[in-house]
Amino acid sequence: MSRGHGDHGDPSDCLPAEIVDEFHEEVNWEKVADLADLDAGERIVLELRLMGLGWRDAIAACLTADDRAILHSAWRRFDRHKDVLKQVLLTAKPHRAKRIARGPEVEMMFTETEEGRLKIFFKKVVSR
Repeated sequence: MSRGHGDHGDPSDCLPAEIVDEFHEEVNWEKVADLADLDAGERIVLELRLMGLGWRDAIAACLTADDRAILHSAWRRFDRHKDVLKQVLLTAKPHRAKRIARGPEVEMMFTETEEGRLKIFFKKVVSR
């Protein structure tokens, strides 16, 4: 079921209504991530991309080499699963990616350096 309105309007008009937040008339990316079964790292990559950051800028913004490695691995998984995201955007149905392994449960955090630059670091999520 599509909300298409011809060749005019917002691109979200061409997407299934189930993945569009009608109040804000934009893609509900959290729901898309859930339907695509993205892991925590892939969700961070999606968030960074939605903020307009590409791989190079995101990697450069990492605080440490370990943070760069975590983000690099997550970005590779995200790139491998782009087709799953496309299928979810087209159908609003669950599509599970074929996985070798899920990434670690991490949370993205920000810190400011002494020079006033914003840096990204990752905190591992401890399950209770």
